[in-house]
Amino acid sequence: MRTLSELVTIESTKILPNEFAAEEYISTDNMVSDLGGIKFGKSNVPNGKSTKYSVGDVLFSNIRTYFRKVWLSDRAGACSNDVLVFRPIEALVTPQFLYYTLIRPDFTAYSARTSRGAKMPRGDKSAMLDFQIHVPELEEQCRIVSILEVFDSKIQLDRDMFQTLNAIAGELYTSWFVNFDPVQSKSSGGIPDFMDSDTASLFPASFDGEGLPDGWTKDSIAHYMHIKGGTQPPKSSFLYKEEAGYIRLVQIRDYESDSKITFVRDSSSLRRCGPFDVMIGRYGASVGRVGWGLSGAYNVALVKAEPHRPSDQEFIRAVCNCDEFQQYIQSISGRSAQAGFNKSDIAAFLTCCGTDAIRDAFSSVIRPLRERQLQLMDEIRTLEALRDALLPPLLSGGISFDDIKKQFKEVA
Repeated sequence: MRTLSELVTIESTKILPNEFAAEEYISTDNMVSDLGGIKFGKSNVPNGKSTKYSVGDVLFSNIRTYFRKVWLSDRAGACSNDVLVFRPIEALVTPQFLYYTLIRPDFTAYSARTSRGAKMPRGDKSAMLDFQIHVPELEEQCRIVSILEVFDSKIQLDRDMFQTLNAIAGELYTSWFVNFDPVQSKSSGGIPDFMDSDTASLFPASFDGEGLPDGWTKDSIAHYMHIKGGTQPPKSSFLYKEEAGYIRLVQIRDYESDSKITFVRDSSSLRRCGPFDVMIGRYGASVGRVGWGLSGAYNVALVKAEPHRPSDQEFIRAVCNCDEFQQYIQSISGRSAQAGFNKSDIAAFLTCCGTDAIRDAFSSVIRPLRERQLQLMDEIRTLEALRDALLPPLLSGGISFDDIKKQFKEVA
């Protein structure tokens, strides 16, 4: 056994903004929870010095470490002081083995338990460096990593497919209801691309004097949906493991991470959501963020966008995700220190909604995509849970490769 301090150095070299590409700057804000990688280009580069990182370093967000914002670097750049840069001593440990060590659930729990601070807990570097690790020979490390990378490759494939389906839904909404592509095609005597004749017949073939498809108007989105606020059970009633008589409390953070699942006693006074419901962040940094895919009782930081016609649900989801709606929500929510929006704000948002038949046709195309996305969510959770269950025994030599192969075949 070795301590982490014997296997790594914590990089402390500081560099100025002119010494790295701005798009390679990383802060805790653009590190994605639950090992989701990095959203590059999403952070503002500070004027002062930042910590240097290199290829093969493991970057570890040191704020609320239970969010599992950890990344194995494939490039060089700089990061904020709230990101620890673990550099492996490669004579003893490979970068990949170190990465899997730092994402194992028992290390996550240890780093959270030894953190300091209540409101914004930060990991204790000294405590983390004392963590005991079984370190096999380098060849064995590579074998272990090769097994774990199979899980992560499949997880990434599912995530990529999820994002592809998201993009398809967004592009179809933009084509039909923003750019009016089917109307453009018909007005020039053509046939709308990738559309059957029955669906094409639903669209007009000309525009009015204001540039809208004939017969269409810009309507308040409130004509098609209403919002329902959530309820806030007292924190003293929270449980962090499921028990009989309790229901999951869905919070905006849950759409990013399963790291802090919370349960509350079931009650008729709670507001409920299902996996297909369109949920919107109401306040603060998450205002306007659209989530779906979870079931439970939702809290006051979320609202549910309920369509007046159930068949309009996919249209409503697309509207709430579109750039125009997101920009509008951001603009009106910034009017006060406690950013947020209300029902009258929603009613003031105008958009082209077409006809009932066109929105139904849109839903018939998009709904199967959303159903597939739900399946992908479940597959990802299953694979992540299995990988996390295997990490400690696999890294410590407590499980055989035959056992690993058998368990992977069950989910592959």
